[in-house]
Amino acid sequence: MTRLARFVVDHFLALPLGVLVALVWANTRGESYFRLAGALAFVVNNVGMAFAFAFLMQEVVEAMLPGGTLHPWRRAILPVVAAAGGTLGAVSVYALYVRFADEPVLALGWPIACAVDIAVGFALARKIFRRHAAVTFLLLLIIASDAIGLVLVSQRYPVAEVHPAALALLVPAIGAAAFLRRSGVRPSLPTCWIGGTLPWLA
Repeated sequence: MTRLARFVVDHFLALPLGVLVALVWANTRGESYFRLAGALAFVVNNVGMAFAFAFLMQEVVEAMLPGGTLHPWRRAILPVVAAAGGTLGAVSVYALYVRFADEPVLALGWPIACAVDIAVGFALARKIFRRHAAVTFLLLLIIASDAIGLVLVSQRYPVAEVHPAALALLVPAIGAAAFLRRSGVRPSLPTCWIGGTLPWLA
């Protein structure tokens, strides 16, 4: 790995650089951007992100094992409760803003307040806390917040097409992630998140 690439990885710059490139590209060459985003949607969202989430999920699972920062299970309950409270608080603040700003047209956008970017949250937590127990605490909090948000959104805006079989991708992804981590491959930020910015921004 080159010195520049190592600097980018060590300083958690992969994600913000990817977002910056995607934003500039989408606003200057929109047609080619959306064409590429559509072409990469399956590879990034259904395959690449399965590996990315497998890395993160394994970190949370390891933290819940005996000796981990989230063991026993009572410690793991706290970030989940915090996630529920944070989601409720975020939606409430959004609703109050819509009411007092007299912008009723924005009322349907309340699910936006439920979203938490796992990649950004993880990168910031690692940058601030390094290997501190707060990293796994925040990671589980973010994952739980997104899970709550997905449940709320799915009830209000049911998708037209669901592929439950896609969950099977998580099994080999978690296995591959476990193998890579035991082999000493512990990326600061999975590179597939760089590509993940493309379809998300689309």
